[in-house]
Amino acid sequence: MNMGTPSPRSPGSGRKAAKEQPPTPLMHLLPHITMSCLERHAAGRPAKLSDMCRRKLSQSFLKFGDIEKRLPLQDLQQIFSAVPHDVPATMAISRICNEDYFRERSKATFPLRSLSVVDHGNSWKQLFLELTLQQELENMGKPDWPSNVDIKELTTLCRAFVFSLSLNLQRGAKETHAKVVEVIDSLPNLCRITLRCADDNMSATPSRELGVGGLTLPFARSLAVSMRRLQMLTSVNLSSNLINDRIVRVLCKGFEGICTLRDLDLAHNKISDRGAHYVAQMLDESTTLSTLSLRDNLLHDNGLLKLGATLEHNNSLQRLDVSLNRVGDTGASAMFKDLRKNTSLTHLSLSSNAITEASEAALELLLRENRTLEHLDLSGNGVAVPEGVPTQCKIDVRRCLVVPSEEEGGEMQQEGNGMIVAAEDADAPDAESAGGGTGAVEDAAVDTETVVAGGAAGGGSA
Repeated sequence: MNMGTPSPRSPGSGRKAAKEQPPTPLMHLLPHITMSCLERHAAGRPAKLSDMCRRKLSQSFLKFGDIEKRLPLQDLQQIFSAVPHDVPATMAISRICNEDYFRERSKATFPLRSLSVVDHGNSWKQLFLELTLQQELENMGKPDWPSNVDIKELTTLCRAFVFSLSLNLQRGAKETHAKVVEVIDSLPNLCRITLRCADDNMSATPSRELGVGGLTLPFARSLAVSMRRLQMLTSVNLSSNLINDRIVRVLCKGFEGICTLRDLDLAHNKISDRGAHYVAQMLDESTTLSTLSLRDNLLHDNGLLKLGATLEHNNSLQRLDVSLNRVGDTGASAMFKDLRKNTSLTHLSLSSNAITEASEAALELLLRENRTLEHLDLSGNGVAVPEGVPTQCKIDVRRCLVVPSEEEGGEMQQEGNGMIVAAEDADAPDAESAGGGTGAVEDAAVDTETVVAGGAAGGGSA
């Protein structure tokens, strides 16, 4: 074998020769210097010491009380993201500031909820805090609720982060009501409150038909005093609480002292004309309220008379909903007359009341003189759009068409729910006798007519 000096080769010939030569046993003993990254991972490359330390700190997070002061922020974020979700909520709230951790923990803690971080200030920590506080208050006192969270400690930790509170409480739980009032007093940044009280034996929304659930008068008094102390409260939703005139009087007294309140929802309650008087008094004192909903209550003409007299000189309310009530032509005509001088209201809903063609004259004057009203909902009534009225207001006067009876001909008929509906023309033949049978009757009963007026001068219909 020649052991002399090897002969010179051309560039690249060595690689080609190495590929052509058969492997020798000696080559298998050489270090694998050409292994790829995947091959290194498959070979079981040991983890870095720094990664092992972060994993150990995450698993033993509670044993290190001052870890936040010793490590840089980059390492802390990696440690916090791997902390187990069974860490007590109070400990996690006070020490962890990682959004990824609270996102994963929120999904694991509230798996049946549709979580929207947009509704909670685009912060997963704020979402977790608000939902955790809500959950603890709603289930407080229940024997089957395994919770060892101190409400007072939790409120203290959350007071700077909670801006919205939505609660579904039991009606007779007096201790829970007292604790809720105490919690509200401890949240200086609270902006939005949604509260519903159900019956002790029912988990559903309070029912006006069944007479179960609802807000009690003592709880309403405490709640009004507590909300009056909030300096940032902008929205209150007390719908579906069976609120009557006595309770709404107490609540309105509390709302008068809130100079930041903008949205108030009192829909689906039992407020009658007397309660509307208290609401009107509150509107006289309020200079910030822009949205008010009295939908589906027990209002008649007198209630709308009082509200209209207040709106004549009110310059803050922009949206008013009094649909699904029992307002007739007297109340509607007075409302139309008072709104002629109003300069703030842009949306008004009077749908599904008892308004007929007798109010069209007052409606025409409103459309001619008012320049701020943008949308008027009169659907489900018997009123039509006045023709030839120049207005920029969009008017919705959808009406359900029903087949006239032989006795009533083409007159206006009133269904059992109190809604005024327009019948077919008196000269039209009976649907069943015309060969349509029962199917034609059903088709005519569900037919609808939509008339939207506004836009150009002269007022058209589309």
